[in-house]
Amino acid sequence: MKNKRIFICSAILGCIATLSSAQINVTSAGQVSVGTTVAPASSAIGLWTYGDAIFTTSTTNTSTSSAPFINAANGYSSATAPDYTWWYDSQTGIFHPAGDKIGLTAGGTDILDVVSPSVTSQLISTTLSTSNSSTVWDIYCTATGYNKWTFYVYGSGDLYGKSGTWWSDRRLKENIITIPNALDKVLKLRGVNFTYIADAKAGQGNPQMQMGLIAQEVEKVVPEVVRTGSDGMLGIQYQNLVGLLIEAMKEQNKRIDSLQTVLNSCCNANSFNQNATGTGSLTNPAPNGAALYQNVPNPFTQNTTITCIIPEQSNSASLMVFDMNGGLKKTIPVNGKNKQSIVVNGGQLAASMYYYTLIVDGKEIDTKKMILTQ
Repeated sequence: MKNKRIFICSAILGCIATLSSAQINVTSAGQVSVGTTVAPASSAIGLWTYGDAIFTTSTTNTSTSSAPFINAANGYSSATAPDYTWWYDSQTGIFHPAGDKIGLTAGGTDILDVVSPSVTSQLISTTLSTSNSSTVWDIYCTATGYNKWTFYVYGSGDLYGKSGTWWSDRRLKENIITIPNALDKVLKLRGVNFTYIADAKAGQGNPQMQMGLIAQEVEKVVPEVVRTGSDGMLGIQYQNLVGLLIEAMKEQNKRIDSLQTVLNSCCNANSFNQNATGTGSLTNPAPNGAALYQNVPNPFTQNTTITCIIPEQSNSASLMVFDMNGGLKKTIPVNGKNKQSIVVNGGQLAASMYYYTLIVDGKEIDTKKMILTQ
């Protein structure tokens, strides 16, 4: 019995010694500190612990650098004084600036705000909504000192920003080749107007008309710019079409330059010396027997007939119609041989003056002028 009393007294003395070294400190306000003699700040609520624990506050613990820390705030917080942060980095974490609103901060700078669909804050220009019973969130960022967006991502999928830059440094690329047959590829693409099905389901009475391409059609022509999402939906990297369009314009410009050279050569040879209202007599016959006649009637309002002679030994022939600026308006194949008559439909051209040229086996035979009136 005596030994039992000695044991109990020893246990009591041990507890007193433990409390006296402040392993557990309970203040009169009901706040608790563990492992430190420092009492929690008067504004703090809850449990403080020493060391790498869940809630940390000791300034004497130099080994602690990133333990989670909860600041006690009796009200809304800010980017410079977040609620949830890390020891020794008190301005990086999560804050609660207003009702139904939460934000992220780094170094005291607001980097991301997320707002409840039921709230329209001063920084949000439109009220958020719901779609298919799911919350739709808006994400935005503003630049310090400016009352304007730096970027804005709507819950609907629309993205707004000042500019976009994609890495394109030569040092990042290999296997570089010029895009082949760019003009042919562009001519096979189809530009379309459309509306999004999701916009209509979201309750928009008149969904905004869009302009673009259909990914399935683009994939057949230039699969390099089409990507498949995890849900199987196809998307287009529109920015990558810039290279294709540039090369297509260069190819087209070469063709125009080539035609302009032919036209200038024709003009320099004084092959336009025939009166535009000529009677259709044969002029400037080529050595190989090919020839081009003046169209009849000329001027004309509906249809006119162009007569030409195509040698038997020739392989190909065509009539090319140009406007006064040298722009090619029509190419008409001439499939027969000897004397051929080609009818030009005036309804396919605007009222103006035109040049037409006979090409046989890639060589210009003659060029004449015709006038289409209203």
